[in-house]
Amino acid sequence: MAYRSTALQVLISCPGDVSADDLSTVHKAITRWNVLLGEQFEHVVVPVSWSEHAASEFGEPPQDILNRQLVDVVDLGVAIFWNRLGTRTDHAESGTAEEIQQLHDAGKPVSVLRCNRPVPPNGDHAERARLDDYLKELYNKALVVNYETDAQLASQVDTILTRMVTRHEQADTDGRAGRGRLRGSYVLPRVESERTVGSDSKGRPKTKVRHRLIFENEGQTEARKIHWRLEMIEGVRGSLPWMGDSGHETGDLIPVLAGGAKFEYTVAASMGTAPRFLCLVDWQENEEARHNETTLSV
Repeated sequence: MAYRSTALQVLISCPGDVSADDLSTVHKAITRWNVLLGEQFEHVVVPVSWSEHAASEFGEPPQDILNRQLVDVVDLGVAIFWNRLGTRTDHAESGTAEEIQQLHDAGKPVSVLRCNRPVPPNGDHAERARLDDYLKELYNKALVVNYETDAQLASQVDTILTRMVTRHEQADTDGRAGRGRLRGSYVLPRVESERTVGSDSKGRPKTKVRHRLIFENEGQTEARKIHWRLEMIEGVRGSLPWMGDSGHETGDLIPVLAGGAKFEYTVAASMGTAPRFLCLVDWQENEEARHNETTLSV
């Protein structure tokens, strides 16, 4: 059925070493988001990349042409790194780094993801060091999220799109009377991880990871009687994580979440925890039953 929507263009920015499989996963995740949530959010997201949408042109440095043709016209961006930072430009450490800065300077939201898969044996160690140095500087002004599996990458793209589209809706509210957050209610679960570096009893560096399962109502209408549960994905080995705050392994009840409100739990993961699992959420919106299923990972 046809519906009215706002189209947002998202720039997929990355150096050449990011795999074609990862880029395919990103495009599939965007398509899935459009099909499942486009009508609900009244938005569709159109992926843009230089390899598919840049036009050959003469007379300026290549990055300046890409900036004018693509970066200046998109609405948001997703940058992905793996082992390389990329080729230096006249103004930045790499083309991707320049695109991140251009988007930020223009007030456009941009998210940064990094692949943590093993680096090929013939990888460029000097280039890896350049990337590490760049990301260290970025950590002071950005939340860089890591991923290892296709499911983790797809889940991150899903979360990024939902938050960026909601942000766009909120920006529209300032210019159009009567326009609020997402119509109705939408309870979206996500896992956020925070890494801290300390030391053990012998003074050796030790990294601790704290996981949180967060439920946020992305809509403007109150959500009530929010029941959630975790389920294993067929074919995935391991066990479900333990939800420390609730005392439950698989689920709990959140009485109510106002529009924009969120509730979080501490996630206790171990070596035997499944790398990905399903989170099923049911809630009531004005006595009407609502449901959502999201793939999560820790």
